[in-house]
Amino acid sequence: MALAYYFSYGALDFTRANDEYTRALALAPGNARVLLNYGRFAVYMGRTEPAIAAARHAVVLDPRDGVSHRNLGVALSLGHQNKEALAAFQDALALDPEDPVAHAQLGGLAYYALGDFERARCVV
Repeated sequence: MALAYYFSYGALDFTRANDEYTRALALAPGNARVLLNYGRFAVYMGRTEPAIAAARHAVVLDPRDGVSHRNLGVALSLGHQNKEALAAFQDALALDPEDPVAHAQLGGLAYYALGDFERARCVV
């Protein structure tokens, strides 16, 4: 996982990062943090379906982690599954009502994508 993180965020070698994420998933298929990070990487690489699957799995494994719910919301938003994304962001906020990132994603991604511009503007 550390090598995958290094190659994706440090060296910006996305091919090597993908190889290391694949290896991390093979070594720890039930690790919520590996799934969370792989899901984030996959969505950044434009692979929304694997990202959504990994993010869903991470939420199942660690349902009390708000970051996992946020990550699922982002993947769902980018996969144009906006109502489900809204629910994921709301779940993240239910776990941590003060999470500024979840608030921003709820308004900036979910409500905006659904065309609810008033709610998108008022999310605080």
